[in-house]
Amino acid sequence: MHLNFHTPLDDPSYFRGLVGSLQYLTLTRPDLSYSVNFVSQFMHAPNTTHLKMVNRILRFVKGSLHTRLFLTSQTTLDLSAFSDADWAGYLITRRSTTGYCIFLGKNIISWCSKKQHTISRSSTEAEYRSMANTTSEITWLTFLLKDLNIPLKSTPVLYCDNLSALHLTINPVFHARSKHIELDYHFVRERVALGHLITRHINSSNQIADIFTKPVSKAALIYFQTKLCLQPRPSLREGVTQHNLTTSFVRVQWRDKGVHASGVIRQNSLTMPPTMLPTLFYKTAEFNGEKSGDKDAFKGNKFKSE
Repeated sequence: MHLNFHTPLDDPSYFRGLVGSLQYLTLTRPDLSYSVNFVSQFMHAPNTTHLKMVNRILRFVKGSLHTRLFLTSQTTLDLSAFSDADWAGYLITRRSTTGYCIFLGKNIISWCSKKQHTISRSSTEAEYRSMANTTSEITWLTFLLKDLNIPLKSTPVLYCDNLSALHLTINPVFHARSKHIELDYHFVRERVALGHLITRHINSSNQIADIFTKPVSKAALIYFQTKLCLQPRPSLREGVTQHNLTTSFVRVQWRDKGVHASGVIRQNSLTMPPTMLPTLFYKTAEFNGEKSGDKDAFKGNKFKSE
């Protein structure tokens, strides 16, 4: 998709303001991280296609206003992380995208979607760079929890769906496919060797970090939202059906030639034939005026609900 061959925007500040607001929203909506990170790469020279992308994100946000980040206290204090990478997914520069999310028990506490700084020559390198970034974040969170006097009962676990990258974390021998990887990315293997990190394989279909690296289908998005602690906000109208509304009580008024009447009747009574309303209204209303006791005075008149 050629994103740079479209009409530039006359007012780029409008685009930048929208994207900046969306970046703030990602603090509580991790499911928006990849989309917002993608459009943020065109802040310097946005065009009409980029603005259409932002408008589409805004439509999605409008349709999911009640989605919130839900954190629970009924959980353990164990760190676990999911790391993934989309190898050469950015078509213009062929750079890979790093994505990870970290959980403290059942609660998500850190997530990231970021384009890698260099081009990876293999999917193993892209995945390994992503694991290195995730390991660095895990290490920082471990020190932070220690400063807060929150001890970890078990060693943090890092899940990855690339077997070759997992083998590099425990195999000290350099293979031909890994010689071009910079030595500082073997920080992961060092943490594993010291017993400060455990790496495990996970199936790609269960890789939660996949949502931070590429666009996903609607079904996958709904599935990952539940895994990312995103739930719809409870509604005050929950459980209220149309049947309940039609049987509720409403106040009605009637005025004609000095006669004033008001009362409360069932709302479903308003669907009754007009000839039956005066009798029903006479039994339930409070009357004022010269003809307050004459129920026949209500015949042929219309009732008005407040």
